[in-house]
Amino acid sequence: MRIIWVIIALSIAGCIMQSNEVKGELVKVTYSVWGGIVSEENYRTIYEIDNNQVSFTKMTRNGSVSYHSNTSITDEEYKRIGLNIVDAGIFNMLDEYNGTAADYKDGTASALIEVDIDGKTKSVRINPYVEKYAPGNVQKILFEVKRVTQGIQR
Repeated sequence: MRIIWVIIALSIAGCIMQSNEVKGELVKVTYSVWGGIVSEENYRTIYEIDNNQVSFTKMTRNGSVSYHSNTSITDEEYKRIGLNIVDAGIFNMLDEYNGTAADYKDGTASALIEVDIDGKTKSVRINPYVEKYAPGNVQKILFEVKRVTQGIQR
């Protein structure tokens, strides 16, 4: 009888684990940085990955687009981005990371990472934002987003 309960328990656990598995096949990532001591035309920078498209946009303080560029990426690269972001632990991260006043100076930017991978969503805010002080898993995600947008950044 115990063996049957063990088998049932393992079967249930296997079903639960499979339903939480993220494959990284349907990916939308938006990473935006705003504020800080920057020129007017560089007030907000937005990196976006969606449907095999990667875009890089700079906006002014009033929301006007000062620069925009986009490019296509392969299906393989698109899926790899999602898997790398999942591997970095995006879904286990806090919703907000706040630095201490001693780590930052006035005029520091803020950042937001928004992810939708296989229908599972997560938003992470970093305030104030200084990349080198961000947690390691945040840095891994930013590296991945910047890596695929490198050719279209200005």
